[in-house]
Amino acid sequence: MKIGIVGVSDSVKKIYKLLSQKYKDIEFVLIEEERIENMLKYIQDISQDVDGIYLTGIGVYYSLINSKTIEVKKPVCYVKRGSIGLIKSFWDFQKDKPYNIKDNLKIGIDVVSEKTFLEVIKEFEIDIKSYFYQKYDSDKTEEEYLKNYLEKYEKGEINCVFTAFGYIYNFLIKNSIPAYRIQATDMEIEDEFISLLNNIKYLEDKSSKIGVKILKVFSDEKNLYRNNLKNKLEVEKELSEYSKEVEGNLQVCDENEYMIISNIELLKDKENLKKIFKLKEILENKYGKLAVGIGEGNTLFQAERNARKALKLSFSKNEEIFLFDGENVRGPLLAQNELEYKNISDERIKKISNEIGVSSLYLEKIKSMMKRQNKDSFTSEEISSILNITQRSVNRILKKIIEKNYAENIRTENSLTAGRPKRITRFNF
Repeated sequence: MKIGIVGVSDSVKKIYKLLSQKYKDIEFVLIEEERIENMLKYIQDISQDVDGIYLTGIGVYYSLINSKTIEVKKPVCYVKRGSIGLIKSFWDFQKDKPYNIKDNLKIGIDVVSEKTFLEVIKEFEIDIKSYFYQKYDSDKTEEEYLKNYLEKYEKGEINCVFTAFGYIYNFLIKNSIPAYRIQATDMEIEDEFISLLNNIKYLEDKSSKIGVKILKVFSDEKNLYRNNLKNKLEVEKELSEYSKEVEGNLQVCDENEYMIISNIELLKDKENLKKIFKLKEILENKYGKLAVGIGEGNTLFQAERNARKALKLSFSKNEEIFLFDGENVRGPLLAQNELEYKNISDERIKKISNEIGVSSLYLEKIKSMMKRQNKDSFTSEEISSILNITQRSVNRILKKIIEKNYAENIRTENSLTAGRPKRITRFNF
């Protein structure tokens, strides 16, 4: 077996030293790179030659998930930073005498959860004057994190940085800014590696695919979900019970984000979907909006990547639930207007899209609607519902499609209520 280890040099060396001593029958390929964008290029290069890829941090993992150009079909994992690694970095800080800031400590910190950070400083009675917390955001670059730290440092709002990013740590040290690296511990490194090996074995079983369901709570000021520990525990209890019902494994990804890993057939089973809708209703009544995305894949990495794309759809479409398998989108699930359509259009639809200047996604949805309902003619109101856009926008789109002879107006249907009559359009693509 061959495993690639990709990341910042100090982390790669630490992971390799630990794993190579214990797993002597495994060949490790080491890729040491400081910048995430360069790591992605190497991942693409080695993905065909290894059985799995071990990434040294969260930044490169989510950059890979969000990449539109890199597709990795092998299992991928990354080592997480928790309380033990944070404690160790504070221990290094306590031993490091040169910085005369111990009595006026103003911290900049990232990646580890804010809750974990506050628990650690309270438990170990670490006296700080203030802190600036940068929550991990997959849309945020390392440069943006670094820029924020430098601005806060120049203003005197922080005087020390605790970071999980190797690039940021190395930059700050080179520029004589007090910084400490939040490294993963040996236990955290090996736990993730065992999960990676299990995913590689799981991939060998071609009988079923992995499913990932991601649930994200969006709270408002009224329910104060994030700041209410009781609410959080109640949410996690409800999700834990549901996870057992689908024979899944519940993981807490963030302060308000949860992931359930199970067999995809169980996650998309109609009865289990009804249960998640009921659970969704319960949680929304108590704590705010809940977006849900389901992903399917041959590996856990692929399934999570697809689930996050479905989650974005859920968030943008009034918290409806969607499923994405890497090629087709299904949703809104269990809704009257549920469709299954291609995420990436075939060449014919792309050609029509370019010719008439209408999104290929809209055309795919109309095409899916024709197939599902076994008809080719629809009212503007029906099209508006399917595309989730206003009827005015529908009329603009229809005008373009009709002008290029890919549709025609066949008749007008009188409305039973006051207002304009409904136009019926027949499509022929």
